Amino acid sequence: MFINKKEKVPFSILTLLDDDNSYTINDLILLMIIESDNTATNKLIDIIGFGSINDFIKKHNFNSSTLQRKMMDNESRLKGIDNLCNISDCALFLELIYNGKLINEEYSKLMVSILTHQLDDSMMKINLPTNITIAHKTGDLDFLKHDVGIVYTSKTDYIFSMFTWEAISDNYAKNLIGNVSKITYDYFMNGGKYFENN
Repeated sequence: MFINKKEKVPFSILTLLDDDNSYTINDLILLMIIESDNTATNKLIDIIGFGSINDFIKKHNFNSSTLQRKMMDNESRLKGIDNLCNISDCALFLELIYNGKLINEEYSKLMVSILTHQLDDSMMKINLPTNITIAHKTGDLDFLKHDVGIVYTSKTDYIFSMFTWEAISDNYAKNLIGNVSKITYDYFMNGGKYFENN
């Protein structure tokens, strides 16, 4: 499928690519997840539809989440029309795909695989060992940083989900997530005794 100039929005690598390029659904999903590409996300919203996406959200009990506008639609945002989610819904989503129960085992494994290719390692992964595998998704706006994911370790796997907002700076928020992620990692690697020994 093709994406024209009118469909392209800021914070999108697709704005730099030729308009006559053709993309598959898989291409758009990869761009949306590993690059947080807003144009790819909006194109997928067009294809699937707000109704179907929100029906899926409700079906799987992501009760604090809803999709009400496209990415970078600041006009709607100023009118109070916004997208909502919380860390509990993100953690539930990750738990379902970890256990192979979101849609089915095959698609759950595919979702995990895509999330392991996330290119932004500046938050929850920044202070962890470089060889560790994390299936995660970041969120990044000015003074607002999120990172949620499944952390695979030699001792145990765990889910990490953290949102920040109204931070004093972007670097402060990223470092905060990185530091809490490291504390969490150390806790599990020490058999759940981190806080007892420090």
